[in-house]
Amino acid sequence: MKKRFLFSIIFLLFIPMVLGAIIHGKVFDYNFGLAKNSIVNINTVPEQVVVSTAGTYSFNAPIGNYTITAILKDELDIIRFSVDINISIIDNGDYVRDLILFPHEDLNELDLEEDVEQDLEEEKEEEKKEMPFYLRLIISFVILGILGLLLWFVLKDKSKKRDLVGVETQPELDDMIKLLTFIMKHKRVTQKEIRKEFPMSEAKISLMITDLESQGKIRKIKKGRGNIIVYVKD
Repeated sequence: MKKRFLFSIIFLLFIPMVLGAIIHGKVFDYNFGLAKNSIVNINTVPEQVVVSTAGTYSFNAPIGNYTITAILKDELDIIRFSVDINISIIDNGDYVRDLILFPHEDLNELDLEEDVEQDLEEEKEEEKKEMPFYLRLIISFVILGILGLLLWFVLKDKSKKRDLVGVETQPELDDMIKLLTFIMKHKRVTQKEIRKEFPMSEAKISLMITDLESQGKIRKIKKGRGNIIVYVKD
């Protein structure tokens, strides 16, 4: 008796659905191609679900207001596209409702989170690649120290050269007096004789002769390849 009663209730629940309206249509993706393998359901009692392998669906529903939902998942079972539409059944007729899938709302949030995580990972990688501040500071001081040493050596070398040139080219007073005395004694001498008498470089002797000539104490006369130095009386 109880089994018959239960069967009667179930039969009464399914009668309106069998005798109700037919809702059918196609499921398109956002490129307007048939969305095969999409999952379509309608919130009747009980709920009806179909897997649209060919991109179409069909339901029987009694008079009432319903929501048809279609989703399309990827290989990881994540919902990538979805759509919800409301439909009102007012008679036992034929209702055609085509569905167009759009990117799922949660997908945008997921992509945003993935982008943020990716940006953070890239920033961390860049920070790892960048040289630490203290190391850059140490390297800067080392480079400045090396440049300072190089500059010091260059200036020191130039100073030595100036000192050597000064010693070589600036005649000392004693040498000038000795040279002038030698010329005064002989009245007339050649530059070659002066070089024999004074163990100095030719450049230094020439400089001293030029200096004495500028003072008006001697006169230099060109003769052949050499010079004759003549003492000039005051």
